[in-house]
Amino acid sequence: MSPQTDKRVENHDRTLVERSLLPPSQSPDPALVQRQLTLILSSHIFFRSEQISALLTAIVELSLRGEKRRLTERNLGTLVFGKKAGWDPRDDTIVRSEARRLRRKLREFYEGGGPDSLVVIDLPLGAYMATFRQSLAANSTSSLGQSAATASPKDENGPTVHSTASP
Repeated sequence: MSPQTDKRVENHDRTLVERSLLPPSQSPDPALVQRQLTLILSSHIFFRSEQISALLTAIVELSLRGEKRRLTERNLGTLVFGKKAGWDPRDDTIVRSEARRLRRKLREFYEGGGPDSLVVIDLPLGAYMATFRQSLAANSTSSLGQSAATASPKDENGPTVHSTASP
């Protein structure tokens, strides 16, 4: 795929993901992000991708702690890929290459069932700082809980909730 085609695909996919999300101001609880990370890493898409999984884990953990200064190509190369101090990212593009693969795998994860996730973890182009957003599924789950809590006292069984999940 040409760089232009790759960029168009990533922009298109980002638009699809953004349409299914709440506004960025509604950041999810870090515990939900950690749970989502575990779910992603245990998926068949990431299961045998040790380097990608290690990169995603490092990026998510550093992002959750707000350690933007440590989320550099040079630092991730040392931390995740065992590069020696002083290595030159211009000569060895492993971090950029693996970040590109990571973005593709995240896109594949969310397209194949991940949209039902409560949290979306994204790695925007041009940065190594992850973004976290609650998906609309999280908001509707929250709304269901609120409507159940405010159900009328004369409705003995509470509101009926229909699941669309397959058995």
